[in-house]
Amino acid sequence: MASILNYEDSCSMVLRALGLGNQGEEDLVFVSVDTEFGKYLPKDHSCYYKILEFGLCTLDTRDIRGLEPGLNGANWLKHIRTKHYRMSDTIGIQSDAKDVRGVPLCVPEHFEFGESTVVDRDDIAAAVTDDCRIPDPPSSSVEKHDESVSTKFRKIVLVAQGWHATDSVWWKDQMNLDIDEIGTIEAVIDTQTVFGNEQPTKPGLVKIMKGFNIERLYMHNGANDAVYTLACLVLGILWSHAWKETQKRDWSFMNASFPLMQINGEQAIQVLAGNSSLKQVPSPSIVWSEAIEAVEERISEGVVLRLRGAD
Repeated sequence: MASILNYEDSCSMVLRALGLGNQGEEDLVFVSVDTEFGKYLPKDHSCYYKILEFGLCTLDTRDIRGLEPGLNGANWLKHIRTKHYRMSDTIGIQSDAKDVRGVPLCVPEHFEFGESTVVDRDDIAAAVTDDCRIPDPPSSSVEKHDESVSTKFRKIVLVAQGWHATDSVWWKDQMNLDIDEIGTIEAVIDTQTVFGNEQPTKPGLVKIMKGFNIERLYMHNGANDAVYTLACLVLGILWSHAWKETQKRDWSFMNASFPLMQINGEQAIQVLAGNSSLKQVPSPSIVWSEAIEAVEERISEGVVLRLRGAD
C-alpha cells in the first residue's frame, strides 16, 4: 500500500530525487494528479458530484539528472509532461459557478499545456493505470533480447494538493481505480503537508503559487492544477535548499536559481537578517513582499514565473 509521507519524509525524498544535498539519489518519476468534479452543478444534473476531468503530469528524474535547475527551476520544469482527460459525457457542460475568489470553476476547455483527450468514463481507469506504468528499459543488451525477462516499471511517487487517506476510496468509487493495484506507486506526497508544516491551517494552491509569483491563467482545470502543484513542489524544495546554502554563506545556488526574486540573493535576504527568531526556512513570499520594489527598480521588468512555454 502506498504510504502518505509526512513533512520530513516528503522533503527528504524530493531532495534525493532532485539530486540536491548529500543524501544520495532517488530514481523515480513524479506523477502529479488533480481531479475536477461536478460539485457546483445542480443536484438533479446527471454529473452532479461526478468526476469531470482528470489531470496528470510527470517529471522523470532521469531527464534532469546532471542538469542545472536554471532560473526559477525552468530547466527542470520544462521537462514536465502533461495529460488532460475529459469524460465524454461531460462535453458541453457549462456553468457560471465561481469559487470564493471569483475564479470560474468550469474551465475544461482551457488546458494550457497541450491538447485534451476525451475518454469514456469506463475507460479512465485503464488510461491512468497505463500512465502510471512507465516501462523501465532493459539495462543490458542481453536483457533486451531475453523474452523471459518480464517488463519492469519505474517507481512512481504520486503528488497531490490536499490528499487524504479517503481519496483512494474516492478514486475507486468514481473511476473504479485502485491505486494499489497499479503496482508502481510507492508513496504519496501532499503539497499541503510540505508547505503547511507547523501552520495552523493548510495552505491552498493559490497561496502557495503566490509565494513563487507563479502566474495562474486557468485554475480549476484538472491538468493545469496538476502542473501548478508539481511546479510548486519542485520550486519549494529548490528554495529550501537555496536558503539553507545561504546559511553556510554560499550564495551561488540562490543567485543561480532565484536571482530575480532575491535581487541576487544576498541583498534581499538582508531584510530578514535582523530577525533572530527566524528558525525555519522562510516563505519566499516573505522575502518577495519586502523586496519587490527593489527588484523592479533593478531589473525594470515584471518578475512573474510563467509556466506556459517554460518562460
